[in-house]
Amino acid sequence: MSTENDKIVRTVVHSFPRPGTRDNFRKPNGVAVKLANFAALDPAIDAGGLTSFSAGDLAMWNEYVGDTTVSP
Repeated sequence: MSTENDKIVRTVVHSFPRPGTRDNFRKPNGVAVKLANFAALDPAIDAGGLTSFSAGDLAMWNEYVGDTTVSP
C-alpha cells in the first residue's frame, strides 16, 4: 500500500472510529499470506495454500463458507 493510500485509510478510520480497533493495517505481503491461509482451508483450491492458518482463520472460514448473503 502506498504512503498516500495509508494516509487515506487512516483518515477514514479516524473519521469513523470503532472501539477496540488498532491503528495499523496489513501490508500487501501480509494480505497475500492471509489469503494463502484461507486458500489452505478451501477444498476448491488445488494449489493448497499455507498450512500455518490460525484458529481464528478457521473460525472465520467456518462462519462464512457457503454464506451467499455476504457482499464482496
